[in-house]
Amino acid sequence: MTQKTKSPHYGELEEKQKEVVTSQGAFPLDGRGLPGQETILALFDELDYQGAVQAYLWGISQMDTRTPQEVRTLRRKGEP
Repeated sequence: MTQKTKSPHYGELEEKQKEVVTSQGAFPLDGRGLPGQETILALFDELDYQGAVQAYLWGISQMDTRTPQEVRTLRRKGEP
């Protein structure tokens, strides 16, 4: 949700959000459009989660390429 506010530089064209909507839900903003302490912590938790998922996805390809190499090495040594 947004609300129109008066600005000495831009008249009544400036709008401020009342909340930030993420995959974790909606987080409220104060009257100046800034996040509160709880919102900041929740958004950083969301960033940590997204970073962990991205690292996992990038790591999958590394594991896929390493495993066949290890299998070939073991077969050459005569191990089952």
